[in-house]
Amino acid sequence: MILEYKPSDGVSILLSSLLPAIEDDRLEQTVSFECETQPMNKFNLVVKGNKIDSSRFGSTSNLQSPVSLPFGSYKVTFNDDDLCIQETIQGGFLFIYQRIL
Repeated sequence: MILEYKPSDGVSILLSSLLPAIEDDRLEQTVSFECETQPMNKFNLVVKGNKIDSSRFGSTSNLQSPVSLPFGSYKVTFNDDDLCIQETIQGGFLFIYQRIL
């Protein structure tokens, strides 16, 4: 999973005198997971590593976790290769994915 962050307008205004062009800064966090398959279409995700890339400060090496950290579980309730519906075990949220290509 890749998450991208940018400074909010308030932070940009507050720090613009200290860090020129802060509004153009980006921080990209890459989190790697391992998926454990369980019976009845259930999957458990565990965090295995983390890497951070910064447009201003460079990047960190890929930090591997010495232990598996639980992240979440879900079950696939429907999948026909064009549409996939997943339900989280924690809270019962639904995620609906549609193939667009």
